Amino acid sequence: MNYVDINNVRSEEMKKKWQRIINDDVDPFDPQHVEKYIDGKILMRFNYWYVFKNDQPYPGIDHQFVIVSNEFKTSFTEITKDEMFEFYLTAEILTKEYGIIGGALIMRFGDTTFSGGSVVHLHGQLLVPKKGEKVPAWFGSEKKE
Repeated sequence: MNYVDINNVRSEEMKKKWQRIINDDVDPFDPQHVEKYIDGKILMRFNYWYVFKNDQPYPGIDHQFVIVSNEFKTSFTEITKDEMFEFYLTAEILTKEYGIIGGALIMRFGDTTFSGGSVVHLHGQLLVPKKGEKVPAWFGSEKKE
C-alpha cells in the first residue's frame, strides 16, 4: 500500500524521508513509526488522536500541530461522533495550552490528488501564522506531465 504521496512533498529533505517510507512500506503516521520516520515527537496522546509539531512547517507559520488518528483511516467519513468530538477537544486543548488566539483548523482526507496531502493516514492540522504573516492554504496536486 502507498501510505505517502511523494508528489506532494515540499522539499528535497521531505522527498528523501518519503522515499525511505516507501522503501520500508510503513505508515509514517502509525504512532509507533512517527518519531522514527517523521521526526515528530508526540506531544499529546488521547483515546482517538495524538499530536505532534510538524518538523517542516509552512513558511510564515508560528505553530503547525498535526492531529493524527491513532487508527489507520483515510477519510473523516470513517470516524465516529466521539472521535470527531475528541478531534475538536484536542484542538481546544492545544489552543489553551499554547495561548493561541487565532489560526486555522483543517483536515486532509481521501485521494491525495484532491487533498494535496503527502500522507494518506487521516490527519488534521492546527495552523497559526506568525504575527503579520499571511499563509496560503492549498489543496490538490500539480498536474505532472
